[in-house]
Amino acid sequence: MSAHEVTVWSVTPGLLSESPRWHEERQELLWVDILGRQMHRGTLSPDGTLERVETISVDRHIGAVAPAAGGGYVLAAGPGFLIVDDAGPVRELAQPEDGRTDVGIGWSPDASTMYLNDSGTGCVDTFWFDNPSGAISDRSTLVHIDQPGVVPDGLTVDEEGGIWVALWNGGAVHRYAPDGSFLASVQLPVQRPTSCAFGGPGRDTLFVTSARTGLDDDALARQPHAGKVFAIDGLGVRGLPGTPYRGWTPRSPDR
Repeated sequence: MSAHEVTVWSVTPGLLSESPRWHEERQELLWVDILGRQMHRGTLSPDGTLERVETISVDRHIGAVAPAAGGGYVLAAGPGFLIVDDAGPVRELAQPEDGRTDVGIGWSPDASTMYLNDSGTGCVDTFWFDNPSGAISDRSTLVHIDQPGVVPDGLTVDEEGGIWVALWNGGAVHRYAPDGSFLASVQLPVQRPTSCAFGGPGRDTLFVTSARTGLDDDALARQPHAGKVFAIDGLGVRGLPGTPYRGWTPRSPDR
C-alpha cells in the first residue's frame, strides 16, 4: 500500500456518524448521524476539501442514505424508508410491518460475492450472490476479529477486490484480501470508526465516519474529532462505482 495521509474532513461531529456514500453524479459525499436523526450532503471543492454541508433533519433515527436514480435520496429510517426530494420535502416511501433498516454490506467487483459485517459475532462473512434474482446462499466466515471489545462495523470494497473494514473500538480501518488474508491497516485518531466509502473526483479517497456516543469526558478530551468524517488519501486504490436506488420515480411538479 502506498504512503497515505489521514485528515479530518468534516467540521461538526455527529453522535453516531455512519453510512458514507459517494454520489458520483453530483460529486458529493452523503452520510448520516443515526442518533442525531440527520442526513448530510458534503460538497467538495476542486482540491477535494469540504466546501459546504447541507443537513436535513427527520423525526426518526436514520441508518443509511443512498441517492435515487431519478433524483432525491432514499433514507433507511426507523422501521422503514423515507424519500427526500431534491426540493427538500421528506415523505414516506415504505414502512414494513416489522423490522429495522441498517447497513454493513458490500459486494465483490464481479458482484458474485456479498460481504456482511456481523458485529455480534465479530466476523466478516461472505455469501454467494445471484445478481439477477438477488438470492444469497453459502454463508461462510472470511475474517474473525478476535481483539477484545473490537468489532467490525461498516465496510466497502475497492476495484482490486480488497475489503475495507471499519473497526469499532479498534481505532483503525483494515484491508483484507478476498481470501481473508490481512493486507493493511490505517490507524485513525478516534476510537470508534463506523463505516467507510471511496469517493472524490478519482474515487481514490477513503472517507471514514466515526462516533462519539458512549465516550466519557476523558476519552473525548483525547479524541476531540470523534464523530467527524475523515479522509484518507494516497492508498493507491480506487473504489467501485456506486449504484443508485432505482425503485422510486420523482413526482412531477403538478402532481
